[in-house]
Amino acid sequence: AAAEELLTRVTSFVAMMRVENDDITVNQTKFSLFPLIGDACNFVTPLAKAKGLQFDTAVPAKDETVIGDRLQMTQILLNLLKNSLRYTPANGRISLSLEISEEDGADRVIALFRLTDNGIGMNKTYFTRLYEPFDRTEKDVTDASHPRLELAVPKQMAELLGGAIDVVSSTRGHTEFIVRIPLMRAAASEAAPVEPTAVPAADLSGRRVLVADDNALNLEMMKAQLESLELTVDTASDGAQVLATLEAEPRYDAVLLDIRMPRLGGCDAARGIRR
Repeated sequence: AAAEELLTRVTSFVAMMRVENDDITVNQTKFSLFPLIGDACNFVTPLAKAKGLQFDTAVPAKDETVIGDRLQMTQILLNLLKNSLRYTPANGRISLSLEISEEDGADRVIALFRLTDNGIGMNKTYFTRLYEPFDRTEKDVTDASHPRLELAVPKQMAELLGGAIDVVSSTRGHTEFIVRIPLMRAAASEAAPVEPTAVPAADLSGRRVLVADDNALNLEMMKAQLESLELTVDTASDGAQVLATLEAEPRYDAVLLDIRMPRLGGCDAARGIRR
């Protein structure tokens, strides 16, 4: 019933299929590099907090406006961050830093991202298969300790962008991923980013949400994410508990259900709610 784990693997599987079938198009746009770190913070911070992890970031003194595929770069970082979140135990530490350097002239730069964690690490034997796309006949593909699918995806995406990913790790509990992506520097006349029109954020403060999942970690992560939006969140461990809660206190603005739960699954609980 690990909904987040399943979603991660399905997303990575689809991405891998797109890479293998040459179905990914590089979309060159102008963007600034600092917001990539901001996107990572928005994703990681509530999840790290829910798991009791420290998350740090570092950027250079000056941002750079470049031409490249922001979406693919963001996907690379998020895949690697998901891996660190999964394999770093409570009270551990994850850090993400950005370095910017010139490459062969003033019109090109290298964006270098360092992602480090003090998780379980990897032994030398595992290194030989680290980035292999998974074999669809392997029995351990769906095992929660099987990270190769997630790591093969960002490696191939980085190579598609003309970059590379290196890794340093040991079983002593330290892993560092180094992502290098070459980018065109935006023309000086275009360097100043265009400020987007501000769109007022929806005010969700005080809204009540009931979340059901039998996986305690998923429940904690979802609760942390929703509470960061100032929602009031209650939780349940199965569909039967959801129905009992709604019968006693029906005034919820939304109910989020995992599909597979003991006693009563999400689909049956949804049907019970509609009755």
